[in-house]
Amino acid sequence: MIGCSGDAAKTSPPTVTPCLYIFQRCRHLDLFLSSRPNCFSDHEYRATLTETATLIDLASTMIKEGQGSELMPKEADESSPITANRFYSLCAYICEDDVFSSDLTDDQLRMRLGNMCNTPCQVIFSMADEYVPAYVDKKSLVERLCKALGGAETVEIEHGNHSLSNRVSEAVQAIVDFVKRDGPKGWDDPWN
Repeated sequence: MIGCSGDAAKTSPPTVTPCLYIFQRCRHLDLFLSSRPNCFSDHEYRATLTETATLIDLASTMIKEGQGSELMPKEADESSPITANRFYSLCAYICEDDVFSSDLTDDQLRMRLGNMCNTPCQVIFSMADEYVPAYVDKKSLVERLCKALGGAETVEIEHGNHSLSNRVSEAVQAIVDFVKRDGPKGWDDPWN
């Protein structure tokens, strides 16, 4: 899985990055590249913002009233429109998009990610991700995520920001090495 989530996806230009190019060439492969960038918890980041609790309550009310597909007020996301369903899914605890949170137990992580245990996986983690709260032990979180994925390969990009825009060549090289080593051979090989 390569791309951005949360706030970064809304501010990133819609261009084909080297990572996206590799993904487009390899999307049929039986591989999982988690460089979302980055494996981070939307709900943990949003919990650091004072308005989040009120907005989660509003989203919950809208969903209960059958208005989950309606847009939230602009305060929910200044950079782009977001529906109540999507906002709640990203920001509330243990919702469908709550996959990478450090406050999930090992069992909860395994329930969310364990289906990937038979697929070669690589987790690329930006160690200076500006959206990961300071209290999160990033090294421990990466280890727990990889364990939940059944032993995924870990790539820690030191000083990498959330989108890895300041460490593109390192991220691309890690992905290329992973696909060449663990990707399909023969007619499915994206390099031939």
